[in-house]
Amino acid sequence: MIQITGGTDNTSTVIRSIMLYLLATPHAYQALQAEINEGIRTGKISSPVTYSEAQQLPYLQVCSWTCHDLSSSPLN
Repeated sequence: MIQITGGTDNTSTVIRSIMLYLLATPHAYQALQAEINEGIRTGKISSPVTYSEAQQLPYLQVCSWTCHDLSSSPLN
C-alpha cells in the first residue's frame, strides 16, 4: 500500500493509517473492538473516551504507534 502523505497533518495521517490497516486486517479490527467493548463493559472507559482512558487500552496503543511508525516511514 502506498500513501502520499507529503504536507498533511501528522494526526490525520495516523488516524487514516489506523483506519486503513484495521479495515485491511479484520482480526486486528476484531481485537481492538473486543478491547473497547471490554472497557465499556467494565466501566474503564467513558463516552467520549478521554486521553488518559485511551492510554490504558494496550491494543489501541499498539495500533496507534504501529500506524504512526508505518505512516512516517520513508518507504511509504
